[in-house]
Amino acid sequence: MEIGIAQIDTLAGDFQATADRVVACSEQAAARGVDLLVFPSAILTGTTPIPYVEQEDQLADLLDVFSDLGKRVKCPCLVPIVLLAEDETFSELILVADGEMMPLRFAGFARGERGIDKPSDFIGDDSWNGVCFEFGGLKFAAAFDFDGLEDLALHPHRVDVILYLPSCGYAIDDAPSALGAALSENHLLADAEDARAWLVAAGSLGCYDTCIFPGASFIASPLGELAASAPAFEESLISQEIRQDGEHLDHPLEPEVYDRSFFCWETLALGMRDFVHKLGFSDVALALDGTLASMALATLASDSLGPTHVHVLMASPLADYAVPEKLRLAQASALHEDTVPTAWSRALSAEDRRYSCRHLAANLRVDVHDCDEVFRVATQAALEGARNDEDRIAAIRRSASLAQVSLAELARQSSSVVLSSHDKTWLALEAHVEVPFAAALLPLGDTYRTNLLEMVRTRNTISPVVPDVQIALCDLPDLGLGVSQEHGYEVESLLRRMDSLLEMHVEWEHPAKDMAAQADEKDLIDLVLKRLDACAFARSSAGPVLEASSHTLEALRRPFSYAWRDHLRSRDDSSEDSLEDMLRNLAEAAQGSELKDEDIAKELNDILGYLRDFPQEMGRGAHRGGASDTQASFGSYPVDENPFSEN
Repeated sequence: MEIGIAQIDTLAGDFQATADRVVACSEQAAARGVDLLVFPSAILTGTTPIPYVEQEDQLADLLDVFSDLGKRVKCPCLVPIVLLAEDETFSELILVADGEMMPLRFAGFARGERGIDKPSDFIGDDSWNGVCFEFGGLKFAAAFDFDGLEDLALHPHRVDVILYLPSCGYAIDDAPSALGAALSENHLLADAEDARAWLVAAGSLGCYDTCIFPGASFIASPLGELAASAPAFEESLISQEIRQDGEHLDHPLEPEVYDRSFFCWETLALGMRDFVHKLGFSDVALALDGTLASMALATLASDSLGPTHVHVLMASPLADYAVPEKLRLAQASALHEDTVPTAWSRALSAEDRRYSCRHLAANLRVDVHDCDEVFRVATQAALEGARNDEDRIAAIRRSASLAQVSLAELARQSSSVVLSSHDKTWLALEAHVEVPFAAALLPLGDTYRTNLLEMVRTRNTISPVVPDVQIALCDLPDLGLGVSQEHGYEVESLLRRMDSLLEMHVEWEHPAKDMAAQADEKDLIDLVLKRLDACAFARSSAGPVLEASSHTLEALRRPFSYAWRDHLRSRDDSSEDSLEDMLRNLAEAAQGSELKDEDIAKELNDILGYLRDFPQEMGRGAHRGGASDTQASFGSYPVDENPFSEN
């Protein structure tokens, strides 16, 4: 049997146009002799379901579309869709062939095999969520998330072909999300070998909602060899003959080297382009304010859309104000000591990049605009009349507000989408309600500043367009820490420590006590967690963020005005010790006598281990970059069931 993958970019919800593309792909595949054509998970409905109140009408239209497809396709096709049932997201796989359509998951429901159509000889975890079916004399199993794929690889079964149709977008901290582009770094080829089955991984392509999919589909043999591979970031049709002889491939492909920084840069460029175009726009407007993030955004936008579609506002924080030499000398003298940088020193740092920003704009050949002359004159007058740093800081903040007005007007005149250069570090540690910003999209909002720094440095190896690739004071979040700029690496090192702690807490889901165990920086940990909580309200007013990690900051959202927050605690105040004492007291009360330590040690350890693991099991499908079909109901226990026995 010849199996193919059609890697295409579509507009979610545009059913008729997508159906026409499916038919066109089936014609091309049939001409190649493909017996079964597989499509990625996002092509029809995307990966984020529409509200439940609209699901019924959408399903009616989808049935019409599939009924029509059954009559038009030139070869059998597998088309996934993402639906919502009783507030739970799930993926369905539709087989379209011979004038008919078959929803394979619902077919399994009808046969009543635990709600999942597993073959009778399938042995695996009961929590496994997928679809099993037979076609063309082969047994297939389809997995829609990484946990499902891992289950198929780790448990014995008899399946000839595994279809991997992920609905999770790309994440810089998750190499398997890059699919075939990162086979040298992930263990997907090993999964095929462990499962002793062909692995057909169909990667979605483009931006769906705020999730970015790079494509990079591939087909691997049961011996862990790469049989066919589609390029990342472009449409493609690949196919491979599925043999059952157990022999090595005649000409296996060599997996390409995975460059994480370069790949993430290209993924963000794809996401920005697709997001803007699917909104019906072709141009973007952004501000160059002297920060590294703003220079990175201008470069990314130019790479993504082309320089003629990028409109840049030169938003110098001091509005080209000629800073008196005595102020500069005083500031320079202070920064050679281990002092706490002020807002004024940060503004001077950004102002020093004014010429670098203009140089960058000239290198990129983008459309450049200056702030309104009236606004610039007003800012300069305020700075000249300032009596102290406090007055100067007030003038700078007014200048930032006026720059946002100019940016909004530039976007209106050029019919552009407004972009913000605020990155994940800014949203976590620098977002304040008094800092105005007008943004329709934050392309860097899920990318830490240190990752951004590495991406810009990698981009500069291709063509050195960014003249100043280092961390300056204006790029360092203000946590009230002293820092010397006598050695520039100290500023970058401090930023890396901040981002590392954020990643521990956000992506790795470590509480404060675990962070302290891994990084002996208790004061910095406390400052980071406090600021992360303090910025929550301002963060909520930001625009949509292009997702580029396994956990966005939205995953950490807490109720507003919630007094308790995670904090560092001594070993004597350990929550596990407190829980152990409570369980001991309960055991003693239940049995009416004092128990010996050796009698209950094993039971306590078992209970504590279960209570530690239970939240992870419930959260096995915690939201990861738009992967809605991996919610907790896909773990061992549905969220509305009691996991404990009647005992």
